[in-house]
Amino acid sequence: MKKFLLIFLATVGLLCACATRTSINNSSDAEIIIIHHDPNSENDSAPVPTDPQEETEQPDTPEQPEPSKEPEPSEQSEQAEQPEPSEQPEPSEQPEPSEQPEPSEQPEQAEQPEQTEQPEPSEQPEQAEPTEQSEDPKEPEQTETHIHEFEEWVPEVPATCEKPGVKGHQHCSDCQKDYDANSNEITDLTIPVIPHEEEIDPAIPATCTTTGLTEGKHCPVCGVTIIAQTVTPKAHTLSEWHQAVPATCNADGTVGYFECLKCHQKFNAEHVSIPEISIPRESHDYNGGIECVKCGAWKPSSHLQFQSNGNGTCMFLNPGACIDATIVVPEVFEGEQVVEIAENALLGNGTCQTIYLPSGITRIGNYAFWDCIYLKEIVFAGTAEEWDAVQKEMSGIADTVIIRCKESATSE
Repeated sequence: MKKFLLIFLATVGLLCACATRTSINNSSDAEIIIIHHDPNSENDSAPVPTDPQEETEQPDTPEQPEPSKEPEPSEQSEQAEQPEPSEQPEPSEQPEPSEQPEPSEQPEQAEQPEQTEQPEPSEQPEQAEPTEQSEDPKEPEQTETHIHEFEEWVPEVPATCEKPGVKGHQHCSDCQKDYDANSNEITDLTIPVIPHEEEIDPAIPATCTTTGLTEGKHCPVCGVTIIAQTVTPKAHTLSEWHQAVPATCNADGTVGYFECLKCHQKFNAEHVSIPEISIPRESHDYNGGIECVKCGAWKPSSHLQFQSNGNGTCMFLNPGACIDATIVVPEVFEGEQVVEIAENALLGNGTCQTIYLPSGITRIGNYAFWDCIYLKEIVFAGTAEEWDAVQKEMSGIADTVIIRCKESATSE
């Protein structure tokens, strides 16, 4: 019976070894298929079987129980007593080499073809929102069928040169947009500011008494100044330079000056206004005598009496309180020219020896020098021709009286 049991166990061991060998061969074949299927596998550390037969032949070691086919009766009894030989199939259980096909488990990596399930791009049709956009073409149909609810018409506010205007429009309370009278949409209601109109402000020339203005410009619409006018100073129209005239004993002099031809104001060489150009006349220098040593004029006697003719001329009446031996009748008395010697002017004078008559005398009255017992000389300031032209009556004058003119002396 023990012998039969040993044979049974040996047979079972052989069957197990064969089965193990078959599984190893199958696993090695699978490894070969996987290797060829995915040569670029990332598991570089997995062993690559170069010869699958070598791996499959390794399980042949458990076939060593074959000698047990002819066990000796004594040995078989020992083996029957020791069941350990029945546990020797553990070598057949050495599928550990077969467990090496962990690379064969890499077929799970081969499941990576699941990436082929990336039909997610095909899921992009979910973005088929264009199908909703396809409804957009219907929107124009809605605008065509839209009926505006226009509010009251807003009239146009014209633009000016100061501020912009507003276009005339009507507002739709439904779509909140603005439209013109033809129902055309208006996106901008503003009318731009218009440019300023230009009007010239003429220049105003300066005068002698007032300042002037330059030309300018302004806008007649809004009144704004475009080009401001500036003030120009007063301007005189000056004459040529007048040379200075020195004063004398008989006449005033003048300083050099410019004269404005419009206002007749006088200016010096520096164009500074001067209020007075006259130089007072100089005093005569008679040097103790009657005649001025500078101009030759005679020194008029004082206290003489004159009568005005009312026409800017006057007449010498008499010596008055003058008791000088020399009487000088001036050319002008109090602004009036002396032109006449009155009748009986020196009648019965007992002091006068010489009398000087001005050159402007035109008439000597009768008996003007009657009974002048001390009269010796009459001196006329004019020429002999002018003396001859004087209307005169010389009766009652002594024959020894000398009449002397500037050019020559005569006696009557």
